[in-house]
Amino acid sequence: MSGTAAELRALLAAGTADERLGRGCAGILRDIARGRLTPRGLRHPLGFLYVPLDRRPDSVLRLHLWPRRPWWSTLTTSPYHMHAWRLVSYVHRGAVRNTTVEVRAAADGDAEYRVFDIDGEGERDLLVPSEETVAVSSRATSTVRAGGLYGLDAGTFHCTSLLEGTAAVTLALVDRVPGARERALGPCGLGRHSTLRATAPADELRRFARESLLERGA
Repeated sequence: MSGTAAELRALLAAGTADERLGRGCAGILRDIARGRLTPRGLRHPLGFLYVPLDRRPDSVLRLHLWPRRPWWSTLTTSPYHMHAWRLVSYVHRGAVRNTTVEVRAAADGDAEYRVFDIDGEGERDLLVPSEETVAVSSRATSTVRAGGLYGLDAGTFHCTSLLEGTAAVTLALVDRVPGARERALGPCGLGRHSTLRATAPADELRRFARESLLERGA
């Protein structure tokens, strides 16, 4: 995996969407489907299976497996969140819809969300309500289909979703940005709480990988 990971990292970092990314993703899915690669996956609250492939001190290469309908539900806030890292993502299967939002400080009576600070500790995220309440001032949505790339800067509120009734596979490279924070938009009355990213059973990852390969004919 080390050689493959290095090549995929370089392609994503350069913003290069070509057949090498597709071949690399297909190879990883085949290895997972056949049990040759057994990464530890997590059920992410945002609705995908999170599979770290190559972790370094300030960056992670990771596979995201998006089922048509997640069979777990642990999201307590809205899906809008921001990261403490810069992301570039390749869509290997399906299509993803990325929506970015700009927010402004809430005026009297028009607060839509409270801003939560997220402190991640392995499988558990602690969400702490801040004093900030906000309203959305603008939204922008783009759809990226299989074979395409998209990027996202740290500190941008956004959410990622699928087209109705579809599944997706994405490969992401994330690089931590010093001083940036993990935050989410949630209900104004919601208090401090934590969420858990449960481990995905190995057969769950293998089954999804097999389905992805069959759909693409890989």
